[in-house]
Amino acid sequence: IYGAVFRNGAIDKDATEAKRKELRLGRLQLRVLQQPDLLNRGRLRVCAISTEVAGSTGIATGEVVELLTGKGAPVRCWTLVESGLKNGVVGLSPDTIGLSGHKENDSVQLRLLGAPAGAATRIWRERLESKS
Repeated sequence: IYGAVFRNGAIDKDATEAKRKELRLGRLQLRVLQQPDLLNRGRLRVCAISTEVAGSTGIATGEVVELLTGKGAPVRCWTLVESGLKNGVVGLSPDTIGLSGHKENDSVQLRLLGAPAGAATRIWRERLESKS
C-alpha cells in the first residue's frame, strides 16, 4: 500500500521511489458525474460505476469504496454497478457532491475498502434490495 521497499533491513530509496511511482500510476481515477437518482437510497450514500470499471477492478454492487481527491476527508459509498453508465465516471448524488466538496467533472480516486466479509453486502440487501 505504501510502497516502501526494504533490502537488508533498510529502506531502498531508489526501489521505494520506483514502487511508489508504479502505485500512483495504478490508481483508478474517475470523473465525477452528478446523478440525482442516487439520492436517498435506503439512507445509504451510493456511487454508481460502469460495468467496465466493475470488471477491471472486481468491485460489485453493494461493496464499500472510498473516493479521494487528496484534499479533505475521503467519502465512503456503497457501489451500484450500472450498465448504461459511461466508462471513466463515477455517479454521485448532489448531496454527496456537496458533502465531499467535489464538483462535477472533478477527478477522484476510487479505492475498494476491505469491509468484513459480507457485512457491506448484507447491509445493502437489507436496506435496498428488500425494498425493490
